[in-house]
Amino acid sequence: MIRFSEILVAEKSPGFDLLADDGNDFAARLGLRLTELEDLKAISLKFGIDLVKHNDGPSWALPRSARIVIYKEGVVRSVGVDTSYKQRPEPEAVLDGIKAACY
Repeated sequence: MIRFSEILVAEKSPGFDLLADDGNDFAARLGLRLTELEDLKAISLKFGIDLVKHNDGPSWALPRSARIVIYKEGVVRSVGVDTSYKQRPEPEAVLDGIKAACY
């Protein structure tokens, strides 16, 4: 099965590694996985949104919106977490943060 993240990389060619978190297990270890989503599940299915498909596994969970810049050596250089999925930084702000953390 082709993972959603692989499709995203193929379509967008971001120019950097994009890591997949099958089942949102890593998000759960960081305290970033939301699982109480029964109301959202019903609404999402009405609109044809299937989180099981996008999660690449049997999980009906969502990770919190987060940006984590990690060096190849495993050093975390930058973290940004939003409590609401509606709050997202502008892409340019994210790229500026990555550049500042890496140089």
